[in-house]
Amino acid sequence: MRWFLEERPLSGGDIVQLCCSGGWLTGRFEWDAGGGPPSLHFSIELGGGRVAEQVIELPEGALLRRYVP
Repeated sequence: MRWFLEERPLSGGDIVQLCCSGGWLTGRFEWDAGGGPPSLHFSIELGGGRVAEQVIELPEGALLRRYVP
């Protein structure tokens, strides 16, 4: 299966933004070529300079856009 955004193919590792209730969340798009759902990988900054890596399974119809720095 192939994933597309704005009529262009998405590849694992592409940086995208997910529309959330409070704004856009930037992360790395990943998908399992074996047919699993796509996911968004992102980091949460914690106190003391620590970082928590997180993964969200993207539901069908999730609003994404390509990240433009």
